[in-house]
Amino acid sequence: MLSGWIASVRDHGELMFIDLRDSSYEIFQVRISRESFPNIDELVKLKPESVISVTGKVVGRNEDDYNAGLRTGKIELETSVLEILNLSKTLPFEIKRATKSNETVRFQYKF
Repeated sequence: MLSGWIASVRDHGELMFIDLRDSSYEIFQVRISRESFPNIDELVKLKPESVISVTGKVVGRNEDDYNAGLRTGKIELETSVLEILNLSKTLPFEIKRATKSNETVRFQYKF
């Protein structure tokens, strides 16, 4: 079981990939398939910074799909259970690109 904040969501129709960030800022790729989640289209409401908990099987990624930029880039979680703990509202700027955002906007939402 993994829990954390959604860093990014990539929807490929039959498959959805979520980069899940934990409290140590480690990123782990989560794979969701239509086979396991027939209602995968309803997961479009998942936005960055939403909090989820996932359970599944850790599997190795294909050698062509390795992400050398991540310590966990050779594995991913094949999800069997997904629980939405908290949906995020639309943020005024992306957290991972905060330093490239307008300074006035960043200071307005600094708390």
